[in-house]
Amino acid sequence: VFQARMSGLGGGDDERPYDVATPLNRIVDRIAPESLASRRAEADLAHGTDMTPWLVGWRAQRDALNNHPVLLAELREVSDALVAIAQVIAGESDADASALAGPFGEYLLPIAYALDGR
Repeated sequence: VFQARMSGLGGGDDERPYDVATPLNRIVDRIAPESLASRRAEADLAHGTDMTPWLVGWRAQRDALNNHPVLLAELREVSDALVAIAQVIAGESDADASALAGPFGEYLLPIAYALDGR
């Protein structure tokens, strides 16, 4: 279904999650479709730049999320994946980075695709 939606073909007989009456009040409805931060992080990774500031931020975001568990519950899986990506980059894990890209509901982590070969 996800791939079909990405290609614009719909999901066959599966009901689409949105229609014209759906309130756009979720977190995914408020974030930009393109992540400039993700592009910068991928460029830093490709150029061998020290990733420590990124790793610190990616780990800290889970603590921030834990302070608002009900409000941000839909981000739990993607938050955990982002911490796992930080662990892969830091050499603390050999997890399959491509599996950490998602999808996690409506969310993807494009930085995971930059980790091929790690």
